[in-house]
Amino acid sequence: GTKFYTLGTLNHAIYQYNLSVPWDITSGLYSGISFPTIEENNRPRNISFSPDGKNLYTLNTYPSTVYQYTLSIPWDLSTAVYSNKYLYLGDQDAHTYGISFSIIGSKMYILGVDTHAIYQYTLPEIPVPPPKKEASRTGIYSFKTLS
Repeated sequence: GTKFYTLGTLNHAIYQYNLSVPWDITSGLYSGISFPTIEENNRPRNISFSPDGKNLYTLNTYPSTVYQYTLSIPWDLSTAVYSNKYLYLGDQDAHTYGISFSIIGSKMYILGVDTHAIYQYTLPEIPVPPPKKEASRTGIYSFKTLS
């Protein structure tokens, strides 16, 4: 709870902020650390970290793709490098907007804009592995039927 991150969708960069009071965003100051994603991710819409902070995932809205970055120091954006791993999601939904992981990292959830659905992927390992092409969709949840 001592850091938080923002995504600049126009300049394709992630920014790291430090919190002097854990979990209190009013105590946040920009750390001066940013990480560009433009080489891989031309339309970033969301970011998420693995529970251990060693992997960063960005979600590109079109084409719908998740990209993985590895952090040599957990939660430290200055140590992030592209891992050359990605998962294409366009065959399920052409425009995706949200990405999240279960607390233990065994499931990945993607918000599909065109289908108005949440896609659930069961990941092959714990802790959160990189998104792999052998990940399989294990559920579709329609916003219209959720209550």
